[in-house]
Amino acid sequence: MASARGWQRPAAARSSQHAAVAAAPSFRLDALSTSRDVNLLAGDIQIKKTGRLKKRPEFLAVRNGKKLRGPHFLIEQNKRIDGGTEARFGLTVSKKCGNSPIRNRIKRRLREAIRLHAAIDMTPGTDYVVVARPELVGLPFHRLVSELKQRLKSRP
Repeated sequence: MASARGWQRPAAARSSQHAAVAAAPSFRLDALSTSRDVNLLAGDIQIKKTGRLKKRPEFLAVRNGKKLRGPHFLIEQNKRIDGGTEARFGLTVSKKCGNSPIRNRIKRRLREAIRLHAAIDMTPGTDYVVVARPELVGLPFHRLVSELKQRLKSRP
């Protein structure tokens, strides 16, 4: 039976690796001069956690509202009863769209499209649920954004 020491790298290989890591230039966040630079790194537009639908009753309440149908997804919208000041959204991606990595990719792409482009078109005090269809998997991002904006602008 081999000892644990037999599986270690030779000392020369370890020291050269540590030397290379120590000599490599590193990026330091505190070297940035202003908070504006930090915001550019993190992304200028952020969606607050309060702007998302998370619980089943919230999703069910939106089902009673208007439906904006499209070839790649369905958008359900409903005015909130509590009259909140910001628009909230939720995403629904069923197993018909694919396995979990594909569903997660669809959700990430939808979240990013809403964050960057469609959040401006959302009415404050309204809840939205985007229900993805299987055709959304192969859709290029620019088409996804244009479809999303088109559906949101077709509201009454």
